[in-house]
Order: sequence, then structure tokens, then C-alpha cells
Amino acid sequence: MRAPISTEEEACMPQAILARTIGLLRPLSFDEMQDVIDAALATDDDFESSGEPPTYTYIGDRWQVEFRLGRPHLIDAVNVPPAPPRSAVAAEETRFGLVVDVLEMVREGP
Repeated sequence: MRAPISTEEEACMPQAILARTIGLLRPLSFDEMQDVIDAALATDDDFESSGEPPTYTYIGDRWQVEFRLGRPHLIDAVNVPPAPPRSAVAAEETRFGLVVDVLEMVREGP
């Protein structure tokens, strides 16, 4: 029997990478984008590049995110009815998700 997946391992999974870029508006590196594409979650056409060195932003419409415990999680947007206008709760969840993401980056520091 396998051990449960740790939070650090989960954060490196392509689903978590894509959820962070959509929910927290965090651009991806080339390697992160390739991991998402290799996992068949998106295609090259779903990303827009900018800057030098280039970073990639998801512009596809297949996925949306919802926040659970301060972290964004992917939900399939193809079979989901359009989302209602963002509420104050959704905006607060997004801000909390950003704080959690920053704290994780600080913890991983040099």
C-alpha cells in the first residue's frame, strides 16, 4: 500500500499547477506548462506567452477552479453551467488562496 500524498507532492502535480495558474493568476514557467500539457490537461493553444524569459498564462476554457481549504482545485468547465457573478465570499476565498500560496513560496525559500 502506498503512503498518502504529501502537500508538497500534491503541489507539484499538473492538476495543482494548472489550478494555481487559473485561480491565483500565477504565470507558469516553460517546464510547468509542459507538465500540464503532458498530463493532457491542456494543449499548446491554451497558453499565451509573455516576457523574457517567457512565462505562460492559461487562456483555455476547459477548466475553472473552486477553492477548498484555501487552495484552488480544478473543475471541468465543459459540463458545468456558467458560474454566477462572483460573490464577496468567492473574492475572499481568492485572497485567502493567494496568502496560502505566498506562505508556501516563503517556506520553500532559499
